[in-house]
Amino acid sequence: MAEFAWFDKKDKPIFDSYSGISTCLALSYAVYASDAKACISTLNELKDSMQHGIDQILFSTNCKRQYLIASKPKEKEIYVAFRGTESWKALLSSFQVYVHLNDFKGTFHAGYYQQAKLIPLAPFCYLLNKHQDYKLIFTGHSFGGALAAMVTMNMLGDLRTINFQDRIHCVAFGSPFISNKACSQYINDRLKHNFQFYINHSDIIPYLLTYVYNKSGEFLSKEIKKKCNEWLEVLALSLIGGGIEIGLFSRLARRRGGKRWTTQAECESACLGLSKYLIETCRDHLKEVLPEYFPFGFYYSTACTSPDGGTDKSFFLKALPLEEVCMKENRWSSSEGYAMQDHYINNYVTEIYKNVIQKNSMVAYREHSPVRLVDNCYEFSTSPLFIFVVPKTETWKWKNTCNEN
Repeated sequence: MAEFAWFDKKDKPIFDSYSGISTCLALSYAVYASDAKACISTLNELKDSMQHGIDQILFSTNCKRQYLIASKPKEKEIYVAFRGTESWKALLSSFQVYVHLNDFKGTFHAGYYQQAKLIPLAPFCYLLNKHQDYKLIFTGHSFGGALAAMVTMNMLGDLRTINFQDRIHCVAFGSPFISNKACSQYINDRLKHNFQFYINHSDIIPYLLTYVYNKSGEFLSKEIKKKCNEWLEVLALSLIGGGIEIGLFSRLARRRGGKRWTTQAECESACLGLSKYLIETCRDHLKEVLPEYFPFGFYYSTACTSPDGGTDKSFFLKALPLEEVCMKENRWSSSEGYAMQDHYINNYVTEIYKNVIQKNSMVAYREHSPVRLVDNCYEFSTSPLFIFVVPKTETWKWKNTCNEN
C-alpha cells in the first residue's frame, strides 16, 4: 500500500488520516441532500461502502448556507461539511470576483468572504474548548470547499482558538482558489499544514479564476463589478454542468444564437466550447478587472498509470507543488483536455475513494451503527453535538419556572 499512500512524505498536513479523507468525501456528498432525512439516508447507505464512521449529525435549517455537523466518536473528530453550489443563482453569488481585505495580509475572494461571514464561529470555539481531545475538520466540495477554507481561516484567526490551532483542519475537493498572492504566502508561512485540497485530474473549476486574471488587485468601481459579473453569469451557466436541467442551457443557447441540446453529452460539449470561446475572447478585457488568485496549503491530484501499456490502470494520488498548481491552468488550452463531469462530487468519490482508498484497502472495515439525527432527547445529552441543539420552547419555559421558584 505504501506506493499509494500520499501522506508518506515528511512534509504533510497535520490531519493525515486516510479514514478521515473517506469521511470528508462521504459528508461532502451527503450534504447535497435536500433535508436531514435524506442526508441520514444517504450516510446510512454509505456507512459500509465508504466506512465513514459517522454516528450522529445535525443538519442546518433556515440557514442561507446549507451545512451539516457530524461526529466520529471513535476517532474523536467533529466534521462540518458545507454544501456546494445547488443552483445557478447561488453560483453567481460565488462569482463576486472582486477582492476584500482580510484581517491577516492581502485579500480574499469577496464572494466567498461574504458567505463565510454568515457562519457563526462561537459554537465551534466552545466545542474546541469543552472537548479538548477532539479535532474539528471543515470540508466541502466546489463552492462548499471554498467556504470550508474560508471558515477555517476565520477560525484560525480568532483569538478564542489561539491554543487550538493544531486541532482545526480543512479538507476541500474541487475548490477554487480564494486568496491573492500576499495572502496565500502569509498562510503558507504560518498555517499551511492545516489545509489540504484535492483536485480531479481533469477538473477545470479550481483553476477558472486563475485563468482570467490581472495583477493589479485594485478595488473596482460598481460599474466594472457589474460588467464583470454579467460576463461571469454566462460563464458560470456554461460551466455548472450536470447540476442543472438541460432546459436552462437550451434557453442560454437560444439567447446566444445556438442550437437546442437534447442530451447531457451534447450539453457538456457545447458548454465547454462556449466557455473556451468566452475566456479567449474576453480574457484581455477581464485582465483589467479581475484580481489574481493563488493556492495555499497542500494539493493532491488524481492520476493513473498503465504498467503494461494495456487497459488495466492503477489509480493513485500525487502531491502537487504549489508552483505546478499555479501553472496547471495553462493545460486547459492544450490537447490534454478537461471533462465537465470530472468536477461533480460523484466523480471525486469514484476517483479518490473507490479507485484509490478502497481499491488499495487503505481503510479497515468495521461495523457501524446507523447514523442518527441529534435532537433534544436526554439520550443525546452526552453527545459533543448537543451544544449545537436549540432547546425546545417548552424546555426553556420549564427551566425559567424552576429558576423563579
